[in-house]
Amino acid sequence: ADDQNQGGQRARRFPLHALVMDNPVATALRRALVPQALRHKILRMRQIEVPSVSDAAKAYLADATRDDTAQFGHSIGVIDLTPENFKEKMLARQLSLAAETSNR
Repeated sequence: ADDQNQGGQRARRFPLHALVMDNPVATALRRALVPQALRHKILRMRQIEVPSVSDAAKAYLADATRDDTAQFGHSIGVIDLTPENFKEKMLARQLSLAAETSNR
């Protein structure tokens, strides 16, 4: 899972969701009148299961995209870019570009 809380994106929406869930007055009333344990239980019931990808599927996708990933890396000056190190190298590149920009 990412470092961000994406629970709200996985919750099932229902008719009148905006009125009950997104309304600040309803939120205040819900927090004041409904015990937190019950709110959490309802939230868990409404959540959609996070899909998982099998290791075999991940390996297949990595192999299928290996050449394209390497070509992309070459085009932006990132040596030895692979599906396995893509996130790490792209984050490092983003940080180095941000540091470069702030030093100007």
